[in-house]
Amino acid sequence: MLDFPRVRTWQRDRPSSKRSFEHMLPEIRRHVRSAVPSTDARSLDESVTCVAAIASDIFARLSERGLSDLAYPRPLAMAALVRLRQTSAQSDGC
Repeated sequence: MLDFPRVRTWQRDRPSSKRSFEHMLPEIRRHVRSAVPSTDARSLDESVTCVAAIASDIFARLSERGLSDLAYPRPLAMAALVRLRQTSAQSDGC
């Protein structure tokens, strides 16, 4: 029988909302690093920082509505990336 690696689930043992975002942040950064084409290290780091800030804002808005249980790292990262691309098309930086 095949032994599959254990999949990380974010619903299990979720800490309070502030700590929950901090817990998801490394996973969010990993998703952003894989989604952003790496032109140079500095622009990649700037993109990761901007996306983390936007994801934090999205998470805070979900928490205000009592919906922080619906927040997962990959959807937060992807939504923040879309918002970053929309705002960077309109202006410089995040």
